[in-house]
Amino acid sequence: MKNRDMKYDWMRLIEVSGPFLAPAVLDDAFPTGLDGLDRRVKRELGHYYEEWVDAHENGDKRFGDIHRAWCMAVLKEGLGWELDGAMGSSRPTTRL
Repeated sequence: MKNRDMKYDWMRLIEVSGPFLAPAVLDDAFPTGLDGLDRRVKRELGHYYEEWVDAHENGDKRFGDIHRAWCMAVLKEGLGWELDGAMGSSRPTTRL
């Protein structure tokens, strides 16, 4: 998979607003590129994202919990971080 395709795969998994996650910005931030997403991980993160979008658009009263679950899934499943409970106390196990 080309580096450009991997960037778009990652960008499809998040809500993009503004120029912050444009391919040129990602090129600057990650000059060696992003790792590709495993199909299983991509599918799983896609489900979390769909649930997040539905909750956001429908004003779900559980949105806070769903948002935390989405963030934790991206950190743990997408980026391979080991999480120690609280969202702020984590350490990466892979290099970005």
